[in-house]
Amino acid sequence: MHHLDLGLFKYQIEFTIELLKKKKSLNKVNERIADIPRHSQLKVFKKGIQLSRLTASEYRDMMKIMVFVVDDLQIEDLSEVYVKWNEMYLLSRSEKFKESDLENFQKAINDWGDLFIKIFQNISNSHLKFPKLHSW
Repeated sequence: MHHLDLGLFKYQIEFTIELLKKKKSLNKVNERIADIPRHSQLKVFKKGIQLSRLTASEYRDMMKIMVFVVDDLQIEDLSEVYVKWNEMYLLSRSEKFKESDLENFQKAINDWGDLFIKIFQNISNSHLKFPKLHSW
């Protein structure tokens, strides 16, 4: 799980921030995050996206909200990459797998990976050449 929480999802957030800066939408996203009402089971990010010193638990809280925060920003497939991430992540947390579950999990990985590469390959200085992505 650490590989996903603090690895791939962290990259996804970092690349999203860079994409939002280019599209001049980062302030809008930070406002949306700050406007999320308090809930006992959810960390509130009142100052918007700040990646320094986030824990794996806080990244998991971000997973719960990012689909809604980036929705309707006129950036093609951005909210969909977060939907696909959440599908893949939920499947990865299963304790038991049937053969069909593994096939669904592999499809979810591939669907997310293809979309991740499509959206973020020009944002990454290394053009997404990092081991955590390719090991999936």
